[in-house]
Amino acid sequence: MQAGKDFTLKVILTSQRLVNINEYLETRECLDVRWGAFFRECRLLPVAVPLLFSIDEYFETIKPKGILLTGGNDLSVCRTGDKLSKDRDMLERKLIHEGIERGVPIIGVCRGMQMIASYFGLSIQKVEGHVDKVHSVRFERNTLFSPHYSDVCDKNSFHEYTIGKMDREFQVIALSSNDGSIEAIQHKEHKIAGIM
Repeated sequence: MQAGKDFTLKVILTSQRLVNINEYLETRECLDVRWGAFFRECRLLPVAVPLLFSIDEYFETIKPKGILLTGGNDLSVCRTGDKLSKDRDMLERKLIHEGIERGVPIIGVCRGMQMIASYFGLSIQKVEGHVDKVHSVRFERNTLFSPHYSDVCDKNSFHEYTIGKMDREFQVIALSSNDGSIEAIQHKEHKIAGIM
């Protein structure tokens, strides 16, 4: 072990995509395998939060250092009648609520950012030309993400929805250079951020 380096993993709670597997008549909770490399690089120990489990027990037992709301599935406001989306929405709303109550940082990626926006009553709207594309993103200065990105970066994109109107509680921290749609946000009071 190198002197002066902290090799401790930080435990985070992680939401998961819900997928119906008709062949086996079951619903599965899953993460893209590429998250593993991200967790390793960031020294994070992910603990997946199953849909049918008490969230309070997670917070009381393992005392997480953060919450990650991942991508996949549309929000139920975008896909009316989809039970999986509705079930996942309810779980992630509980995670956001508990994270705020306990002062645990929250980051939402893609659908996770949309869920944060929906939780705080921001509008969600359809956006064209953001599925399976690479486009440039412009980061605002003096924000949570600005130390980690250059002013303009090319990023992959796989989302059909974005945030419509913003609220004074949030600050936009990145915009699509192509159409000005919102690509990243941070809450002005709570430790909450989202990135598409």
